[in-house]
Amino acid sequence: MKVDISKNIRESYDLYRHNFMTLILATLVAAVGSVVTAGILAGPLTGGLLMLCLKRMRGEEAGVNEVFAYFHKIVPTLLIVVAMWVVMLITAALGSIPVIGFLFQIIAGPAVGILFILAIGLIVERDLEPRAALEQALRCFMTNPLMIWLYSFVIGLLSGIGALLFVIPVILTMPFGVIGMAIVYRDLSNQEANALTIKL
Repeated sequence: MKVDISKNIRESYDLYRHNFMTLILATLVAAVGSVVTAGILAGPLTGGLLMLCLKRMRGEEAGVNEVFAYFHKIVPTLLIVVAMWVVMLITAALGSIPVIGFLFQIIAGPAVGILFILAIGLIVERDLEPRAALEQALRCFMTNPLMIWLYSFVIGLLSGIGALLFVIPVILTMPFGVIGMAIVYRDLSNQEANALTIKL
C-alpha cells in the first residue's frame, strides 16, 4: 500500500484544526486515565480516542465521552498492552548494547507504535480477538513496512514535539499524533478488509 505522508499530515492538521478543543480534552482524559491506572485502561481509552477521530473523519457526531465507550473491551485490549510492554522491555534491554542497541530502539519504537494502534483499533472497531488483531495488524504493516514505519516515525516526532521543545505543552501536540495514527489505521484496515472480501 502506498502511504502518502504529506497528504496524511495535511488531513491530520485539518481534522485537528476543526476539532481542536474536543481532541485536546479527549487526549488529556485518555492520557491521564492511562497513567493513573498504570496502563490498565490504556487499551480501551486509546481505542475510544481512535474511534472519536474515525467518527469525526466520517462526519459522525462524537464527543469526549467516546473515550469511555469501550471499557467492555478492557480484557482483549489489556492483552495487547501487555504484549507491547513485553516487546518494549526486550527493546530496552537490547538498547544497552552500544550503538546497535540505540539503532534497534529507534527502529522498534515506530513499528511497535503503529502495530499497537492497528491492533487496538481492530479490537474496538471490528471486534477481533487479540491474536487475530495482532496478526491482521502485522499483515497491514507488511503491505509497505518501510513507508509505514517512516510515517509512524514522523507522526511520533510531530506528536511529541511539545515535549521535545519544552515550549509547547505536549498535550497540544499529542492529538495531532493520534489523528495521524487514526488516518493510517483507517487506510490500512480498509485495505485489509477489501482484500479479505475479494478473496472470499
